[in-house]
Amino acid sequence: NAYDISKALTRAFENNNSKAVALDINSPGGSPVQSDEIWQTMMNLRQQYPDKKLYAVIGDIGASGAYYIASAADEIYVNPSSLVGSIGVIMPSYNIEGLMDKVGVSDRTITAGEYKDILSLSRPLTTFETQHVENVLDNTHKHFINAVKEGRGDRLKDPEANNLFSGLFWTGEQSIALGLADRSGSIASLEKDLELDNVVNYTPLDPFQLFMDRFAVKLGAGVGSSINLDVLPQEDGNIEMR
Repeated sequence: NAYDISKALTRAFENNNSKAVALDINSPGGSPVQSDEIWQTMMNLRQQYPDKKLYAVIGDIGASGAYYIASAADEIYVNPSSLVGSIGVIMPSYNIEGLMDKVGVSDRTITAGEYKDILSLSRPLTTFETQHVENVLDNTHKHFINAVKEGRGDRLKDPEANNLFSGLFWTGEQSIALGLADRSGSIASLEKDLELDNVVNYTPLDPFQLFMDRFAVKLGAGVGSSINLDVLPQEDGNIEMR
């Protein structure tokens, strides 16, 4: 969520010893609101700390809301085979009216407000409703496009002709050629490029997820070599992973 990630970013920038800050991204996207709030935090921090560069490093995938966030970085690193882009907005909707008829299920939804059930699964959208939803998505898409344009600037290569804002995605290699990313690399290569002596991981950790991750590793140990992950709390409460 935006609150935890923005808090972690702020702590990283406020550290007097930090030389640069990097976001390690591997996500197909998510909420446009959460993405924009993180984007806003990144842009503000870049302005407050102009001497500290902010990097986004995309692993397997940095698409949709994840690319929205990445576009606020000073530079975007990608793997040649990363999936990058998908600058678009989607609202899934299904009509299972025929299936309900077959199994004898009827919809008894009661509403106050003519269009309160606008995304009901039990009936098709009217022409007016379809146009309304499309307008909502177009408006959100405009916010996404404006954020990418502001973050990437003139590095984008002919966005209209190359359909950069169409929802398409590309490999990391293609994304560099299109100006969606800057160079090929990883977190490890970035650390090497910056000649860092120490790296601190500010990633917010969910204790339950950490437990499940460790449990999953133990389950998988029977079919491959076991993996040891030491999580070392530092004095300032940060988490460093080795």
